[in-house]
Amino acid sequence: MEPRKNTQRRPQKILILFFYWNIFIYQLVILFSLHFFLILRS
Repeated sequence: MEPRKNTQRRPQKILILFFYWNIFIYQLVILFSLHFFLILRS
């Protein structure tokens, strides 16, 4: 029972890390695109 709980916990942690990593990349992309857009307009 204990090893199964451990294997169930690991995918959850990986999913949470993946979720936060996606948000981080998404914010970076938005910041870069906004910056690029401002540079192009000026």
